[in-house]
Amino acid sequence: MPLREVDSMPRCAACGILVPCQEIHKEHEGHSIIVCSEKCFRMYTTYWYPKYGAKEARRSAAGR
Repeated sequence: MPLREVDSMPRCAACGILVPCQEIHKEHEGHSIIVCSEKCFRMYTTYWYPKYGAKEARRSAAGR
């Protein structure tokens, strides 16, 4: 397994922690997101996305 630099590691879309390996790729509302667990995916779909919406989701996916 190749090593990755910390800056290139994805962050969980729900909780924001670095996901060094075994990230889970999911589709939600036509966007691909990376989460660290099924629990975080449920939190993303039931809390984070309804509260902050698609605009903020695109902004955080871009790393801003």
